[in-house]
Formats: sequence, structure tokens, C-alpha cells
Amino acid sequence: NEIGDEGGEAISEGLQRNTSLKELNLNSNEIGDQGGEALAKALQTNTTLKVLRIELNKIGDLGCKALDRQSGDLDELDMEDNEGEVWLGEDSSLAANNIFQGHTKVINGVCKLDSATLASASDDHTLKIWRWQRNTCLHTLTGHTDGVQGVCRLNASMLASASKDGTVKIWEWRTKTCLQTLAGHTGRVRGVYRLNDSTLAIASDDGAVKIWEWVSGMCLHTLQANTASIECVCRLNATMLATANNLGTVKIWEWRTKTNLYTLAGHPSAITCVCRLNAKTLASASVDGTVKILAWQSNTCLHTLATHTELVTGVCRLNATKLASASSDKTVIIWNWPNGTCLHILAAAGSVRGVSRLNGYTLVSASDDHTIKLWKAKSAATSTRSRSVLVTDTRSSRSSRSTRSFLHSHSRSSAVL
Repeated sequence: NEIGDEGGEAISEGLQRNTSLKELNLNSNEIGDQGGEALAKALQTNTTLKVLRIELNKIGDLGCKALDRQSGDLDELDMEDNEGEVWLGEDSSLAANNIFQGHTKVINGVCKLDSATLASASDDHTLKIWRWQRNTCLHTLTGHTDGVQGVCRLNASMLASASKDGTVKIWEWRTKTCLQTLAGHTGRVRGVYRLNDSTLAIASDDGAVKIWEWVSGMCLHTLQANTASIECVCRLNATMLATANNLGTVKIWEWRTKTNLYTLAGHPSAITCVCRLNAKTLASASVDGTVKILAWQSNTCLHTLATHTELVTGVCRLNATKLASASSDKTVIIWNWPNGTCLHILAAAGSVRGVSRLNGYTLVSASDDHTIKLWKAKSAATSTRSRSVLVTDTRSSRSSRSTRSFLHSHSRSSAVL
């Protein structure tokens, strides 16, 4: 059985006594508000824990807010993909805060690396590493021979970049070192997505998705969807992913067995981006100018979000009820996706190619005018705390008794539960 609220309370008791544990991974469990609040209580007295990963659980607003309030001593807090996350209220407004310039061509994507750093990918064949709170470019990563289509974080020091040159490169971004070049597709690589600590998925216009062990550079599986270009890929859970193609179709895969479980006819035109919203729901963005909210297990379209006037280039989850979409109509729109309402329209100077969440009050967008724009809540100007968001996918189970005993006697610096 996976760890639930009772296990979370047992872990909390252990953390209040433990003085050696530096990192705790509780991803992909069943911890809810009760367990989240118990863990927050432990953080009041435990000052040695520096990294808490609690992604893909069932913590609601109460638990997430309690954890956020007590996380001042943490270097990294991961609460992605829970039932509730700290994000702006519907009455909050966003304003352009900073504009980063440095790329010489269209910027295709951005992603967060840690609480102070983000990466951007451009048609100028480079990636740039930015200290976003200081508007400073730290590094430029060169090596691709064509435009860089996408970028994703792998761990605290590494990222992956996807390029039109048909390769994905693995970088140690602080030293600007390319560690691996993954080559195997016969077409341009459209996107890359981290699946777990050692594995990533690559989408290509050759009609295939390849699953790679990025440390060894070994291709583990090839998911051959059809002859249509695979435009994007995203993780749904520890064993499943979604792909979307230029025919408007979303496919759901069990990637370890290469099994296509569901096929969703989502849009009449090419899909540009797909992202997970919760355990049963995903969002797809399309050339048709809409975002669709899809219940993928029942093949049901819950809402069609149709405020954009041109193609939608990207979509990202903000919390349990909010998402952001980017469009070539020069806007970013914030939506309440469960009821299909538009909350905010942010006007940019150029066509927006991608959007990403940095923290509970900041978004970043990439544009074809060669700039990156930071959007920050006006009401959050005095807030100084931000947390890095990690993506980890490690699953195991322990009883409450063994969990409590494990933490009480644990002398190593990290634990995965």
C-alpha cells in the first residue's frame, strides 16, 4: 500500500526526532491534507531537512498552504501535481516585471531549473541560463546545429535540450558541459520530457516517441504511434504518458510495455502542447486556437477554452484549478479550467511561444521577438520567498510502523519512501 495520511503522521513524528536526514522523497503516494499538515508541523522543529519532495500526492489547499508557511528552512520544496497548490487568487492581477534579452532568434521554450534560475531554448541554436530574479544571463550552451525546440530539467544540475537537428543533449548546465548526445530519430525532435530520475521521453516528427535512459545514453523503447508528426509528450503518472500529433490526436501509453491504452480525437487541427492537470485530466493546446480539457480515461471533452484568436502554442498547469495558455495572438491567458472561465489576459509584445510557472506568484513566457518576459502578481511585490520545483517519480511503500522506525534510526542524508 502507498503511504497515506497515517503514514504522513508517522513520518512527521520521526522527523521531529531525526537530526541527520537532509532529503526526503515522498513522491507518488496517497498523502492528503491531514498528512500534509502533520509534515508541516514537523518542519516547525526540524531544521536539518533541506529537500522535501511530495509531488503526485493528494494534498489539498490546507496541507499545501501549511507546508508553504513552514518551509522557510528548506532549500527545495516540491508540491507539484497535488490537489491544491499555492497560487494567486482569482482577484489577483499580474503585470510584466522583467524582460530578458540575449537570444538573436525566436525563443521556443523556457523551464525552471531552481528557485533562482531558468533555461531558455532558441532557434539561434543555443540555450541560455538566466538568474531570473536579477535579470542576468549566467551561461550560454552551444552545440546544437539547428534550432532548439525545447528544454526540460532533469535534476539539480542537469537539463535536456531537444533540437531540430534530430538530437537531444544532456547538459551539466553550471559547467556548460554536454554529457550525452541522444541520436536515434530520423526527423526533427519536437520535445523532451523527464519521466523519472533516470528516464526521459523524446517526441519527433518521424512519428515516434523514444524512451531513453539518459545517464547511460541507452534507448529503452520506441513507441511508434503512426506516420504523423509527434508534436509533444508529457507524463501522466509513474507508468503512463500522453503524446499528441499534428492530426489533432492524443494517445495514452503505458510506456514500459509500449501499449497504446487510449486514443483521444481532441482537435480538428494539429496539437502543439499537452500537459497533465490531475490524475484523470489533461489539457491540449492546438493550432485551431483552443485549449481542450480532456478526461482521458473516458475520452470526454469537459471544456473547450476558446478566447485566443490565433493558434495556441503552449499550456502549463498552475495548480489544481488554474492553467496558463500561450498564443501567437500575443497573449497569455490564465484560466479556471474546471469551470472553463478566463480569469486574466496578459498582453505581450510578440507571438508567445511558451509559458511556464516559476512559483506561486510568477510566470515566465517566451516570445518570437527574442525576449523572455516575467509576469509577477502585483500583490506579491513584497514577497521574497520562492521554492524550486523538482520532478521526481520514485514509488515504494512502507507501513506506518516501519516508516516511523526507519526515520527514527536513519543515519543517512536522504530517504525515498
